[in-house]
Amino acid sequence: MKKIFMMLMVVLLLCTTSITWAKLTALNGVITVTFVVNPEGAGDVLLSGSKNTSAQAFSGMEMTISATSNPGYEFAGWYIDDELKGTDASSFKFVTAESNMTVVAKFNELAASNLKLGVKAGCEDMGTVGVSPVGTKTESGYKYTAGTQITVKALPNKGYCFDYWEDANGQQVSNQANYTFNINSDVALYAVFKVMENYNPDLISFPGCEGWGRFTTGGRAVDSRGSKVYYVTRLDDTGEEGTLRWACTTGDDTPRTVLFKVAGTIYLTSNLTTKANTTIAGQTAPAGGICIAGYRFKLSSNTILRYLRFRAGDLPNGSMSPLGVENVENIVIDHCSFGWSMEENITLYDNKYTTTQWCIFAESLYYSKNVKGQRAYGAQWGGECSTMHHCLFAHNNSRSPRFNGVRTENHDRQAVNEFVNNVIYNWGSPNAIYGGENYITNTGEDPEGAAPHYNRVYMINNYYRPGPATKDATSSRRYWCSASGANMNMIGQWYLSGNKFELSSKWAPSSNIWKDAELQKVNDDNYYGFVSNNASRAMNFWSLSPSQELADKALLTEPVSGDLTYTKYETADAAFQSVVTKAGASLPRYDEVDTRVLAEAAGTRDPQYGGQRGNKLGIIDSPSAITLQSHDEFVALDEATGQEIDVTCYPRLQMDSYDCGVLDSDGDGLPDAYETEVGLNPNDPSDGPKLSTSGYSNLELFLNGVADGQIDAKQYTQRQPVAKMNGFNAVVGEGEAYQTIQAAIDAAPNDATPYYIFVKKGTYEGHVQIDRQNVHLMGQSRDNTVISWNKIAAEGNVDNTSTINVTAQDVSFDNLTIRNTRTNEGQALALYTKADRIIITNCNLEGWQDTYRTGKDGHRHLVRNSKVSGTTDFIYGAGEAFFDDVTLHVLRTSNVIVAPDHISPKYGYVFRNATITAAQSGSTTALGRPWGNTPKVAFINTQLTSSVSITAQGWIDMDGLPSQMAEYNTMDANGNAVDLSQRKTSFTNDAGTTKTSKAVLTPKEADSYKLNYMLRGSDNWDADWQGFILPAPTINVSGNTVSWSDATGYAQSYLVIVDGVASITTDTSINSGGKLVTVQCVSAYGVSGEKASSDNPSGISVSTTNAAVVSRQYFTPDGCQVQRLQHGLNIIRETLADGTIRTTKIMAK
Repeated sequence: MKKIFMMLMVVLLLCTTSITWAKLTALNGVITVTFVVNPEGAGDVLLSGSKNTSAQAFSGMEMTISATSNPGYEFAGWYIDDELKGTDASSFKFVTAESNMTVVAKFNELAASNLKLGVKAGCEDMGTVGVSPVGTKTESGYKYTAGTQITVKALPNKGYCFDYWEDANGQQVSNQANYTFNINSDVALYAVFKVMENYNPDLISFPGCEGWGRFTTGGRAVDSRGSKVYYVTRLDDTGEEGTLRWACTTGDDTPRTVLFKVAGTIYLTSNLTTKANTTIAGQTAPAGGICIAGYRFKLSSNTILRYLRFRAGDLPNGSMSPLGVENVENIVIDHCSFGWSMEENITLYDNKYTTTQWCIFAESLYYSKNVKGQRAYGAQWGGECSTMHHCLFAHNNSRSPRFNGVRTENHDRQAVNEFVNNVIYNWGSPNAIYGGENYITNTGEDPEGAAPHYNRVYMINNYYRPGPATKDATSSRRYWCSASGANMNMIGQWYLSGNKFELSSKWAPSSNIWKDAELQKVNDDNYYGFVSNNASRAMNFWSLSPSQELADKALLTEPVSGDLTYTKYETADAAFQSVVTKAGASLPRYDEVDTRVLAEAAGTRDPQYGGQRGNKLGIIDSPSAITLQSHDEFVALDEATGQEIDVTCYPRLQMDSYDCGVLDSDGDGLPDAYETEVGLNPNDPSDGPKLSTSGYSNLELFLNGVADGQIDAKQYTQRQPVAKMNGFNAVVGEGEAYQTIQAAIDAAPNDATPYYIFVKKGTYEGHVQIDRQNVHLMGQSRDNTVISWNKIAAEGNVDNTSTINVTAQDVSFDNLTIRNTRTNEGQALALYTKADRIIITNCNLEGWQDTYRTGKDGHRHLVRNSKVSGTTDFIYGAGEAFFDDVTLHVLRTSNVIVAPDHISPKYGYVFRNATITAAQSGSTTALGRPWGNTPKVAFINTQLTSSVSITAQGWIDMDGLPSQMAEYNTMDANGNAVDLSQRKTSFTNDAGTTKTSKAVLTPKEADSYKLNYMLRGSDNWDADWQGFILPAPTINVSGNTVSWSDATGYAQSYLVIVDGVASITTDTSINSGGKLVTVQCVSAYGVSGEKASSDNPSGISVSTTNAAVVSRQYFTPDGCQVQRLQHGLNIIRETLADGTIRTTKIMAK
């Protein structure tokens, strides 16, 4: 009995896991319940959510089932023994019978509508059609349930546009290519296409494009889908909008053109494959252009690349060739630079119709981190119809290039390779150029039924120039090429003509084959000495000995008809001159690496870098072997250690303050100013992709003009000098129309018109309220133009007791001291800016407690080259605030600097390159405390002086729970890293709640705090430029005449002081009367520049201390450290023996 009970419980458990039971009515025998769908195929019966045709159950138990309908049917009812028992398809409950039973789900067939879909007669070759969802297929089309919503789609072929849909009566129905409607009756629809206006199928990619890939269209609109434009506006690789990854992979294969509003090195954190039909126009980038590093960049079909750099580097450890082009067709790579690969600098084979022209392949890495060992390969190149011309191979050990072999499956089978007018320099092995084999099987014989296969390589008018690595490796052998192939059936065919070894080269080995007389023989006849196996021959086969039979089979005496497409042949000598002056990413300008490589290839300088183990001068093991004048900086993962590291071995390309992205209001890729110049509409987005009568789109005409040098892109990517303004709107001071600052502010219009107020030196007592937007205050002297007040918050509130209270946006302060004189009495604000887009430059903010209060979340602030003094929480509040190159001056021996109370900040407070000083020696300070909410703070590259140190914990508790209070690269007075291991990471608020917070940033996290990213906002506020401090003008003194000039062109006016008397003028000279003259440039945003004087015309600051210089650092204007002075504006930061930090700016010519 116990056994029977246990079996019954098991059955019950099994049943209740697959059937929904309401109650038990009896425990009788097990029966079979069969589920029938009528008519068959009209739907399904579901038991516990799963389709079923039968189930086992106890008789007398309640079961629940449901039904779903297939297209074309609707549920009618549940039947048992032909009797209707229910009509609810979603839930039917019944009690099982005493014996086997059948439950029938009946469905009614709905009325159907038929769709006949096609292309109108006469348009059959112009496009195709489709429909979604796909109905039931019939002989004439598709069948749908009446009322179904469907979308018919017209897909034009290249060169055609969709026009409209018409019905069976020839009536136009819709002009939408994707036409959506509810089908309620039988419908016939036919797509009508038309020839695309100005489309030219024989148009080359761009003027100057040659070779097999010359008909690649890339991002050009070639049908009615049009073309899209994607702007790259940031250098990180998150995939978010504005990144290169987003620009190349978002959306479908509609033609796209990728343009750049940013410059610098983009480090890829994983492989990136572009969409098909893409043009990437590197010539549109500002400043130094674009370099792509890190993981592999891969192309899809119909892609054009121009003026880009690809240098993979040795981070990550697994990076290989920087560009991969395999199993695609229609590719053009023009004026690009490739290097620093751990495999080959480019992998381009198993493709159809490709052109690679005017490129550099240099300095592939020899003994790097590649697990295969030594590499330093130039290129793996070839394909079914491939052209390479006017390219430079320099400082590669081998594969310069390696011509791809013909193989089985999806590999090249009928390869034609044009290798014309290229330069090969400083190759490091005697068989550096090789390949070209032709095999389908291991024997080289065709399998039965295989299509014909061949591999033909044309090497025409190429120039070979040895280098120091060549001299060490090729004394006994030097070849145009070493052809591969194990037997006579596996070799390709070669045509050689006009190729030349340089004569009288300083790097030629001393062996006989390198003597000019022997070189001249092979220069005159590229096949010289092959059949006779002469030692001076220049053609070699790896596995076969030279013979007449081999020559007859492998060496072509003339090209095969139709193989060659190139038309602009130069002699090898002429090609050499062209390549070493024009190859590579020359736009927007050559970078430091390409400039050096081209000079070394040209022979105007000798190679100076080499590997540590390879001992081949010019062939390097790592990018870190190169010494740079200036560099970009980004963060990469070192997989060997798992650590993020700062990478500083890539040449500087990033933007200076003078550079900008183009202004393109309608997003069609054309700068507004350009559209106005050529008669297009800057607010019409259809202008860019529209084909002109030339066949090129308006956007292509612009891009081609930039590439050809007919359009100077700098007029759109560099900020243009502004019109000069003679004087400010208001002047405050003794003898002027306004005696008080408040009176001048009250006279300002409250609109978008900038209102400039100049404040003469002096002390101005009283509270100042700024409730007018676009007010810009500039003082005569930072230390001697003082706005002062003496109220504490307890005497009113923080609004009316602060020295200056700002409630309007777009307000700036320059060259002023803003002071609250109350001490030790609680809150005493010098400045409260509770508004958006606030800029403070060259100012002193002086107080005791709560000196400067920022606005609320959403408000943005830039504080640059200023000094903030106080004791307790002397910078506090919310909003996004970037403190750039500021001095934080603590007044007591124990201090707290910041007390933010952000609610949901993205960046919060960021201090970059701040210096902390103290009024008393032996002072300490906490960096801050969380006033309230969830504040966020980052101190990056903070420099301490000898009089102050930061407490071990760095932070202290208050009533907030920070989302982050962290720092990176804090340095003591001697430039040594401060120990951050004891920094506080756990915070407890007044309510006793505890939260952990990051205390130390990684290099990658620190690098993410970019000024423009942080403050740009949805309105694209350019705080960096508006707060830019212009360099000192150049002064010339001739007798009593003092003249000056602004090298930048961006000065709107000049602040001129003669013997202490100030004036604002646009003049560029003055009669000094023999008195001291100082001149500062004033920007369009009311920011005073660096000062030059008639007794110090260079404008370089002269220190008043005699202390020796302990260390000196050089920076670019955006804070990137460089090794020495570079062209343009430089920032020099010196640490003196007495702890003083001296910062000067200099314009280097």
